[in-house]
Amino acid sequence: MEHDYGSVRELQGCMSQQRCANPGDYERAQYVREVQGPWPGLVP
Repeated sequence: MEHDYGSVRELQGCMSQQRCANPGDYERAQYVREVQGPWPGLVP
């Protein structure tokens, strides 16, 4: 899949929590990502 973004800032804006349909899901995903650290396979 390819997207045409004019800049990295534009891409970041599309992926922000403010633009997420469910901000709670975004926050939960960020928490899980942080808990997993460099070993994503160790945390279910």
